[in-house]
Amino acid sequence: MCDYSLELYRSRPAVQEEQYTLRRFPSGTMGFTAGYDCDTAVCMPADAHLRLEGIGENRAGAPFDVGPCRGKW
Repeated sequence: MCDYSLELYRSRPAVQEEQYTLRRFPSGTMGFTAGYDCDTAVCMPADAHLRLEGIGENRAGAPFDVGPCRGKW
């Protein structure tokens, strides 16, 4: 599912086992992109399970109890 604020951009559905990067689009909206195509928003299905990597202990995720991966999911 893509946020309506990304409707101005090209988009495609997510693919299982693919890696994504959270990116700020020119409109200011944040969305996922795949490494090889930074201009296409990747839409996650509503029931997707995501493994987050590269989140430090002192990052903005702390208030939501989102932190470094502690094992394989």
